[in-house]
Parts: sequence; structure tokens; C-alpha cells
Amino acid sequence: MRITGDTKLSEKIKVAATANYIRTTGTKAQNGSNLSGVMLSLTRAPSSYNLAGDGPDGYKYSSGAQRQYFGIYDNPYWTAYQNPFKDDVNRFLGNIMVTYTPLDFISFSYSTGTDLYTDHRKQIFAVGSWDTPEPTGEIWENDKRNREFYSNFSINLKHEINDDINASLTLGQNLNERNYNNLFTRGRNLGVPNFYSLSNAADKYASQYDETRRTAALFFTGDISYKSLVYLNVTGRNDWSSTFGPNKSSFFYPSVSASFVFSDLIAENKILSFGKLRLAYAKSGISPDPYSTRTYYTSAIFTDGFTDGVSFPYLAQNGFGNGGTIGNPDLQSEVQTATEVGLDLRFLNGRINLDFTLYNQKSTDILIQRPLARSTGFSSVFQNIGEMENKGIEIRLSGDPLKLKDFNWNIAINFSKNTNEVLSLVDGVDQIDLEAAFSSIGSFAIVGEPYGVLYATKWKRSPGGDIIVGSNGLPIVDALKGNVGNPYPDWISGIRNTFTYKNISLTALIDIREGGQIWNGTLARLHRLGRTEESANRSQNYVVPGVVENLDGTFSPNTKEISAFNYFNRYLGDNQSATEQAIYDGSWVRLRDVTLSYKFKIKNSNSFIQGLELSATGRNLWLSTDYPGVDPETSLTGAGSNVGGFDYFNMPGTKSYIVSLKASF
Repeated sequence: MRITGDTKLSEKIKVAATANYIRTTGTKAQNGSNLSGVMLSLTRAPSSYNLAGDGPDGYKYSSGAQRQYFGIYDNPYWTAYQNPFKDDVNRFLGNIMVTYTPLDFISFSYSTGTDLYTDHRKQIFAVGSWDTPEPTGEIWENDKRNREFYSNFSINLKHEINDDINASLTLGQNLNERNYNNLFTRGRNLGVPNFYSLSNAADKYASQYDETRRTAALFFTGDISYKSLVYLNVTGRNDWSSTFGPNKSSFFYPSVSASFVFSDLIAENKILSFGKLRLAYAKSGISPDPYSTRTYYTSAIFTDGFTDGVSFPYLAQNGFGNGGTIGNPDLQSEVQTATEVGLDLRFLNGRINLDFTLYNQKSTDILIQRPLARSTGFSSVFQNIGEMENKGIEIRLSGDPLKLKDFNWNIAINFSKNTNEVLSLVDGVDQIDLEAAFSSIGSFAIVGEPYGVLYATKWKRSPGGDIIVGSNGLPIVDALKGNVGNPYPDWISGIRNTFTYKNISLTALIDIREGGQIWNGTLARLHRLGRTEESANRSQNYVVPGVVENLDGTFSPNTKEISAFNYFNRYLGDNQSATEQAIYDGSWVRLRDVTLSYKFKIKNSNSFIQGLELSATGRNLWLSTDYPGVDPETSLTGAGSNVGGFDYFNMPGTKSYIVSLKASF
């Protein structure tokens, strides 16, 4: 629910306010690589095995235990109905703004607002589930709270210097405070089945995290124009942040942009209606994350990487460790410097429009958690290291191919291509593992490569690029890992068509992605288990496409046959094979959204309701792709990660249907 309003208290004072309340609830199933993940057991079971059983609770035996085909993975029906994850999010956003205009050339504005939300999450693992250390049941209760307050004050001046020159200046300040709290509790070893309360747990654990971030800023914006022909804008902003250490407190970043409406110098014609050239240069800064400038003790946990480990409190004793990360009091802001040139053209009185942009953005002093040798007593340190560059092109073409009295067809096509490269890292280091992933594949920042490039095990190849096969007929894995793909697309595009007939409007967006490699670990494992269409014929022998090395160093085609078991295990599967075999192109064409809307006519101009619009929207309704997984728009590492390209028993994408009503009074 959202309501906005504004009113004039007098000829000089105006007040505007907005209030927005959102409540979202959901029941979800476990995703990805864990023993209760839906896809792990669903895709392993043959179609002849009835996972649902008979009756509404057929996925359970009369004893209450779950029906399983693959021993250590929960039945997907059990996961969905016995191990639900429920969330309840309540969010409120509100602001109020007061504008005072004592004179025509000056005004004062003050606004203050808030963004509050609570996110309550509850995860249940029923007694008999496999994702807990023991099948004795488990409950998670997680409360996340976020509170943000902000205020802005500005002085706005404008002046017409003469008939040709106009100028304006804005001076302002900003204050912001964000508070975040995360309270997590866990209970294990449930005493009474189907009673999912922490009071029913014999083994309890709790953790809490609190974070506060405060920022303040002074800024200015100046504009000047000449004959509505040339425009110049200059800005500057200085930010103070509580996340800096003792050796740094603030950073300043400016910008300047200019535009030239060259069409005003061209004689009036029926072809070019408007033409503008744009130039811009800007700097921006990113302050460090909270608490990264000091070394803190945190609740300790010890694990070998294969078990849940031992966490404190343990046997009624509490314990703290350094968390593995050492603070850095010398952290600076990460700096992004961008330059841009653009061209805006309008033809045939706006029937055809073209926007063209070239940009180059360079990031320096990048804030990265750099790995350290364990002998130091720590595993990582936050540092300003490295440089990275993004450069690309953006094009937008739009127009009205058909424009009649009651009917209009508008089409907008956009195209963008971005090229990313890691230019440098810290001295003596040419690669950093960005996030823990799998032993056979990872996402890295490597000098000379795109950020997040996938490095993995590869096949050993001949000088001609063919896979080298051993005397046993099995392909040979290279001793060194290598680049197996960039998870980010070569280019993306969108085509939006909007058809309007009187009060009815229909709009649809076609979303196109070209390129971008994805590791389909799901398919490799299913090849190994014989659960794919390709592995259906297991009664014949196969030959790995490749070459064998002769005694004289030359190569000849491989003709050695191997069993279907070895072919789908050691070549197409993930049993001692090269991970590069499971890298696939992630291109797609999808119908991103379709919206049908109707605007009701309000005949009485004095009516309380001034506008009313009803709309229905569908999202992700159609997908065309050669990717052999659930959806190339997938990520095992989740929305909070800054890397992509991992598909390991991920959940399929979702379709959504939305009905909305807008009213104005």
C-alpha cells in the first residue's frame, strides 16, 4: 500500500509526503547443494520410482519415516512439506518534504525519511531429515531488523543573468544512519515430533550481530546554460563515514558534464528534429564495510570443511576467536572514475529516437578481502588493492512505427556491451580467489582477465587443440587448471513493444543475452549417475573424441573403446574428469514481462477519484535457450554474492503473476 500527497500551506510553503507499507510472506523449499535440497533427490530418482507414493502423505511410510530412493537425500515431497522455510517481511518507507520559497530566485528544502523492515525467518528440519548432523530434528529462528533514517537540507538559487544566460546553484547537506540487527537461534534434538518450538529442543545455540553505519555529506550542484544551446553542470560532494579507521575520515568526489544542442544551429527541417552531444566526467567513492578497520573477536567455530564442526558455547563453555580477518586502520575509499560521451537524436518530430553512449569506468583502490598465509594467525585482511576497468557501449533506438487516432505502436530496442578487465592486484599477487566454491572450479580475480573468471581443471590437449586420450581410452586431465570461461555475457539487449488502443495498453519485453559461460555441475553429476538422456544407452561401448600420442610425438585419432560406465563417469561425468567438460553457453531469449492495463474514464472532473488503472502482469512466461540446465539465469552462490556462473542442483526459475490497481485522488 502506497499513498502520496502534497499541499500548499501558503503561497511560499509547500509540503509533500509519502508512506509505503509492504508485507511479503512466503513458504520455500531448500535449494542447491545440501542434503535436503529438492533437486538433489528429485533428479537422482528414476521416473519409475514413485516419490509421491499413494495418498496425500504417500511420501511417508506408516511409521512416519520418509520414502527414499537415494539414501542420504531427503525425499523432495518431505523437503517441501516437512522442512518448510517460512519468511514474513514487514517494511515501511516514509518521508516528508517541506519547501519554502521566500523569493522567486531562492528556495529552502528540508526532507526527512525512514526505511524500516523486519524479516522473520523460520526453518524446520523434521525428525528424520538428513540435513542435520543427526536425524533428530532441528529448528532455526532468525530475525533480521534494519532501520535507516536520513535527512537532507538544501538551498536552491536560480538567476537569469541576461536573456541568453541562466544559472542555478544548490548547496546542501545530508545525514544518514543505518542500523542492522541479526539474531539467530537454533534448536536441535527435538523431544516431541511435530512440535516445532525452541522449547522442544535439547541442544540450543544463539548468535547475534549488530551493525551501525553513519554518514554525513556536504554537496553542491551548479548549472549554467547559454541560449538553451550549451549546458554545463558541475557537482562536488564530500562524505564522512563512520566506517573509516583513525587514519581516514572522509573523501571528496566531483563531476562535470556538458551538453551541446547542435540541432538549434541547423535550419528547421522535416528530418532531424533534435540533436544533442553529451560529455561527462565523474568520480565516486565507496567507503569500507563497517568494522573492517579493526580486529575483533567473534564466537569461535572449528571445522574440517566436511562436517558442521564444533561451535561455541561447547559443553557449557564459551569461546572466542579472531575470526580469521585482521583489521586495517589505513583503509581508504574505493574510487571509481568514469568518462562518458553520448549522442541523442530525434527524427521526424520524435517518431524515431536514437541514444548512443560510450563509457569508460576505472576502479582503483578496490576494497578486497585479501588472503593471508595461515602462519600469520589470520586468513585474510581488508586492503585497498588493485585496479579494474569497465568500458562499453549503450544504444537505444525507439519510435512509433504506427500512430493513428486511437491506436499507437511504440517499440524501444536497447543494446549494451561491457568489457571488464582486472588491471592489477597487490604487488606480488596476480590472482585472488573471490569466494570459496568447489575444489575443481572457482571464481577468481586474475590480472588480465575479467573479474570473476572461472578457473577449473581442463583436459590435456595436443598442439592442435584436441583432447589427448591415454592408452586406456580415457581422456587425460591437465595438471594445471586454466580459464574455462567468463560468466558474464558478451552483450545484452531488450526489445519492448507497447500497443495502445484508446484506454487499453499492452506492453511486452523480450530479454536477450548472448554469451556467458556457466558450470553445469548438475548435468555432470547426472551423467555420472546415468540419469540423463545421453546416458540412456548403456549397453554399448563408446569412443572419447580426441587423439592419442604416438611414440614419435605425433598424434593420431583415438579409436580405443571404453565401457558406457567409464564414458559417462570419467568423460561426461564428474568422476576424475575435467570440469571444463561441464561448461556451457548461457545465452537466452526470454519473455521477461507482459502487462495488460486499462485506464477507466472519469467523466466527472469534480469526482473524488481522479484516476483509476487496473493492470495484470506476467513475468518470465517463456524461455528459449540451448543451455541444458533448469535456467541459465541461475546462481548457486545467491543474490548476496558478487560472482556467478555456478549451477549445482539449483532450483528452477519462477513465473509470477501480478494484479495491481492504481488510484489518484
